[in-house]
Amino acid sequence: MALRECACGCGTKIIQKSEYRTSRFVHGHNSFLRLGDKHPNYGKRGPETSTYKTGRTKSGNGKYWILSGKQGYTGADKLGRIYEHVFVFQEYYKCCMLKWGQIHHKNKNGLDNRLINLQAVMKSQHTKIHHPKKDRENTFCIECGGKTTTDKRGYDRWHRYQDGYRCDICYKRDMRKQNKID
Repeated sequence: MALRECACGCGTKIIQKSEYRTSRFVHGHNSFLRLGDKHPNYGKRGPETSTYKTGRTKSGNGKYWILSGKQGYTGADKLGRIYEHVFVFQEYYKCCMLKWGQIHHKNKNGLDNRLINLQAVMKSQHTKIHHPKKDRENTFCIECGGKTTTDKRGYDRWHRYQDGYRCDICYKRDMRKQNKID
């Protein structure tokens, strides 16, 4: 058994019980590294800390967050993070994005944040760009031969069936026969 001092600097001796595993701290004395005011990063955030690498991190959807560095920056979350493409656009044009506005990447590459690739659009326009409406002009129901069908909200409703489509009326009639809907 060997004796060594606690790494926190308190001077307490540690008895090494195992020849394979060494202890650096007395139980609980390493918490100052995470929480205590003796730690060099205590009370600091972001670029002030010694462990800070960069303000750019990848989000779950593949785009980049950056730290705006400003408290209450328009479009930033409570941690001060904002999408990089929104930040670049707002800083260049000296504007703020409203809640119904979005930034569209013209070449459809969400990581290409050059100004010539960014375009401000409304959410409804952005949806139409990425999800264009399908051309249903030549679609017909293979059961009744109908050309158009709409649901209660006024949307066209077609259901895939064998080698074609069925209208919403024929689909629901078949589901009622099978007792799958009321």
